[in-house]
Amino acid sequence: MLKDSFNEVLDPQTLKALEFENLLNVIARYAVSQPAKEEVLYIRPLTQKDSILYRQSLINDLRSIIQQGNTLPIEPFEDLKPIFKALKPADAVLMPEELLKMVPFLSSVVETKAMGKLLSDGPLKEYIQVFNDHEGLLTEIKRCINPDGSISDDASLYLKEIRKQIRSLRNRIKKLLERILQDPEKLHHIQDTYITERNGRYVIPVKADHKGHIKGIIHDVSNTEATVFVEPQETVSLGNELENLIAEEKIEIWRILRQLSELLRERLGPLSSDYDRIVYLDSLWAVARFSELAGMCIPEITDKPEIVIRQGRHPLLWNHLRENNLLDKLVPLDFELGIKFRCLIITGSNAGGKTVSLKTVGLLTVMALSGLPVPAKEGSRFYLFKKVMADIGDEQSIEASLSTFSGHLFRMKEMLE
Repeated sequence: MLKDSFNEVLDPQTLKALEFENLLNVIARYAVSQPAKEEVLYIRPLTQKDSILYRQSLINDLRSIIQQGNTLPIEPFEDLKPIFKALKPADAVLMPEELLKMVPFLSSVVETKAMGKLLSDGPLKEYIQVFNDHEGLLTEIKRCINPDGSISDDASLYLKEIRKQIRSLRNRIKKLLERILQDPEKLHHIQDTYITERNGRYVIPVKADHKGHIKGIIHDVSNTEATVFVEPQETVSLGNELENLIAEEKIEIWRILRQLSELLRERLGPLSSDYDRIVYLDSLWAVARFSELAGMCIPEITDKPEIVIRQGRHPLLWNHLRENNLLDKLVPLDFELGIKFRCLIITGSNAGGKTVSLKTVGLLTVMALSGLPVPAKEGSRFYLFKKVMADIGDEQSIEASLSTFSGHLFRMKEMLE
């Protein structure tokens, strides 16, 4: 995964000046899972050309899926790191709601692995082939846990049999109680003709001053104390039997949860590894979706100290204009540096586009070094800079008692050193 706050190419001031994090926030919206949305925010420039080219190739393969009218079969899933941590103790047992959180993640891995078999040979196919086979585990969880978090009757034959007995016993108790409620000799002792539950026992409402006429156990009294809720003597033994069956059901459910937890614990290593891989893949899927929407290109990473941008556009400006149906107002930028000259000074009137031009060059350079497509035409290329630094706008430090100009000079000194 990408989570590392330190980056030797990009310092925090440049990160802020070029609004790279703002761009990542836009890209993150295109990720499917919440962990991947957070993963996108940690994308930073890479220092090795091979790493940049590899990320480019993965994104390019993902864009091919989009171009073919297909999609990556990733479902929305939550952060599962707390569940993996909770599973580590040998006696840990996950609750049904925790097991259910595993389902969309496992489905994503299983379906993505299946899709990978249909892909043409390439980096993405190789990346996907590394995923472990979790189909059996996914099937087992879905067999045992219903979508609402309850334990399925099919979780075990014993559970199915217990529940069958419970249903049968409940019906017997209710029929007995209905006969009591309909008994003419007892009817005038009854407060109302319905069956309810108190403390897990089936009871009927009896007039408080007639309670001695209905033999049984009083489990509750109404707020007005005019009604007592009695479990008639005729159903007490059946109620005890039902209570025992319910206790057995709970024991069996706990055994099933423990068994499922053990299955997950045995595969904790592969699960954690595949979780990181699917989150990273989803983060690149977000990049692929946004870059395809914006018509970006995969730039060349050159060993020559030069920058060439063909019809470049500032991605944040492009996104803002797109959302407001104003893309016809966007003016592309052509830029070269390092071919005929190594230094460029841009002058002009206020609101003439100087800052946007500088930020476009800087941001596209950072995007390229991060292995991302850039909003420009084919033929754009970027040098593998070891360091990218920018000083844009007022960074006056009152605390250090520096003037605006002095603040810029101090920043220039940092950059030159």
